[in-house]
Amino acid sequence: MKASTTRAPGRGVREPGEARRDPAEVDLMDAIRLALGADPGVVLWRNNVGLTEFWDGKQVSVVRYGLADERADLVGLLSPSGRFLAVEVKTATGRVKPEQLQWLALVRRFGGFAAVVRSVDEALAAVARARGGASE
Repeated sequence: MKASTTRAPGRGVREPGEARRDPAEVDLMDAIRLALGADPGVVLWRNNVGLTEFWDGKQVSVVRYGLADERADLVGLLSPSGRFLAVEVKTATGRVKPEQLQWLALVRRFGGFAAVVRSVDEALAAVARARGGASE
């Protein structure tokens, strides 16, 4: 394993100094996925980003996966338009990083819908706005 990475139990490899996700945020994200997943006009994926290691029998290789660092937690499509949907999930006290705001702005610039949500109700309202043509 490269010296610049550390193992996160059950989670592959984590960059040094990288914080673990807040368990309250994980629970909120799961609740939002269930609520939005009940809508037949929404297809949604959890957008995991991170590092993992692979052993090829000779050496360990560290491989990055996911769309991009500091991207939205949930991405998907709205029916029938096929419009791209990006949802950044934060708890009531969670802070959005500048890089996350840049990613959401990029989605909007290319015609997608992007929002930061802090509850299931906010997520449902965001999808309703997206269907109405809003960009956030």
